[in-house]
Amino acid sequence: MEEVANNNEAIGYLGMGYVSDRTKAVLVSKGGEFYPPDVAHVLDETYPLARPLYFYTNGEPQGATKLFIGFTLGRQRGQRQFVDTGFVRRGS
Repeated sequence: MEEVANNNEAIGYLGMGYVSDRTKAVLVSKGGEFYPPDVAHVLDETYPLARPLYFYTNGEPQGATKLFIGFTLGRQRGQRQFVDTGFVRRGS
């Protein structure tokens, strides 16, 4: 993100939560219309440059790993933080 923000010639692929007044998001054309990256356009797939976040573990998660995954997927805390920082909540 810093390289993109500080280099006028740079292009990067950032999560929506990293877009700021220091970077410029790319509008995507679909069906002749141009769409910015925002929650509504990600959810209705008019902005297709979005991706889910996956957690991979070696077997069933345990201990701190299980707690971390549970926290991040929890609607009351982890998912709320995603929304508050500009990302799209799982199952929005």
